[in-house]
Amino acid sequence: MRKSWHYTYLSLASKLAVDRSDHDFPVGAAVVDIYGNFVLGYNGLPRQVQELSDEMIIHAEMNALNNARFMPRSELKAIYVTYFPCLSCAQIIIQSGIKEVYVSRFQVNPKYEKMSKKVCSIFHKAGITLLWYDRKRDAAFVRSSMYVVDPQEYENTGPVYPGVLEKKLGPEYFLI
Repeated sequence: MRKSWHYTYLSLASKLAVDRSDHDFPVGAAVVDIYGNFVLGYNGLPRQVQELSDEMIIHAEMNALNNARFMPRSELKAIYVTYFPCLSCAQIIIQSGIKEVYVSRFQVNPKYEKMSKKVCSIFHKAGITLLWYDRKRDAAFVRSSMYVVDPQEYENTGPVYPGVLEKKLGPEYFLI
């Protein structure tokens, strides 16, 4: 059976993150337009910068959106990211006009739990659909506000925040 485009975009973002990232925390992103054209980005240093430091790292989402600068904003459809976006990246995603965010991993350091709740909230307020991708089932599930919605198995999971998701659904559920 042929894999979905969700699988393809997230696989490309994951592969790029691992192969190209200069950082300890490899993250990849793919921005897709309404025609299926895409550009990729990964956590990495700015061009011409050789010195590695956390302050110099450009996040995958920012890199991908920068690479999408020649795509008309009105035609941007979705961004696929390998990890949950930080607040700064969420703000840039909102400003880009993207309406769908697909996340393949929901691994957030517990010290960022408050920030992650805020990201979920601002995405919801901005009308952005946040979806989690399950590679095993090759399917995406809507995360409406603070709730995971999968009508087949997880109808009554209740509020799910970083750190809580693994306890409710199991640590392997959203890992790819």
